[in-house]
Amino acid sequence: MKTVTIKVDEKVYLEIKNFYTPFFKKNEGDYIDFFAKVKNVTITGYTSKKKTKSIVFVGLGSIRESTIWKSKCISISVTDSELKDEPEEVKPASKTTKSNNPFIDKVIAVPNKVEKTARKIVEAAKKDVKEKVGVIKKPTVDKKPIPKKNNVTTPIIKGGWVDLGNQIGSDEVGTGDFIGPIIVVGCVVKKTDMPLLAKLGVKDSKKLTDEKIREIAPILASKLEFSKLTLGNNKYNTLINNDENINSLKAKLHNRVLLNLSDRHPEIKNIYIDQFVNEEKYYQYLNDPNERQVKGLVFRTKGESLFPSVAAASVIARFAFLQEIELINQTYHVVVPLGAGAKVNEFAKEFIEKFGILEFNKICKRNFANYKEVISAK
Repeated sequence: MKTVTIKVDEKVYLEIKNFYTPFFKKNEGDYIDFFAKVKNVTITGYTSKKKTKSIVFVGLGSIRESTIWKSKCISISVTDSELKDEPEEVKPASKTTKSNNPFIDKVIAVPNKVEKTARKIVEAAKKDVKEKVGVIKKPTVDKKPIPKKNNVTTPIIKGGWVDLGNQIGSDEVGTGDFIGPIIVVGCVVKKTDMPLLAKLGVKDSKKLTDEKIREIAPILASKLEFSKLTLGNNKYNTLINNDENINSLKAKLHNRVLLNLSDRHPEIKNIYIDQFVNEEKYYQYLNDPNERQVKGLVFRTKGESLFPSVAAASVIARFAFLQEIELINQTYHVVVPLGAGAKVNEFAKEFIEKFGILEFNKICKRNFANYKEVISAK
């Protein structure tokens, strides 16, 4: 299913908003200015203090619908998204890896049509990043600051990164959200990619607005090699009931995406992971004898602020998560609030009242305290 994001100026934004006024639907989402539906397409306009506004089209006819405004756009980006319960490898696409790990039932290779389409549109728009986007100044440290052991303090390069060389990194999203899947992304970043990341302003996705994520993630997806696994809620709840915990699931997901990429790039020795448990515990969770383990990882808390590969992975993962939430919105004609606060509980109660508990179980994490609160309230 295609997701099309267009950027327009304020005048065109108001024109589009007025055009879809007859099709408005109720919405209470943060940063959402308007939410409309035309046939199989949802149109969402986002609030922003900037002069440039974003409008997202999602659905089977999203490209057709967005084409109406093509001549008035500043830029257009297109991505794919599917609502699945199986872990899915998105990129690279030409190779699959079999595993007897019950956690990974299926690894599906998906052709990179999304990336190719995004690249063509970005080039056609003439407003996005070009191949030559500038040069990053050389690090001001004497030696290449590659951390070898977890207890070694690494020097900080000007700008925040501690490594500007070829590397692989991984990060995850969705673990703190009551509703929605868990997504883990591994990303390859090479020295030649650094100007692109600097141009786009890539950093920890938690420090970027969702609007900014929607703007830069499709470009990253078209330029960088990455592997993405999505653990849907049905599968998540089943695994939790089978004595897994959220950290063991994250460890297996991280290992798999890093394995996918390290197999393709054995020459890259610097592999970083955003630390959520210590190294010893991490490898204890990888208890499948048939699943190879990626060794020599560098574990760092807030790794997305230290390593560009982890930061790029966090941006792509966040964008994928937003797409999954948008698909839930479209499927049930709702606006899902993110996180695990009181607002989410109120949404859950209304959702159950309208669609029933069985439908709600498909989109939530049942081991969250929110679930007991919502069920007891009912």
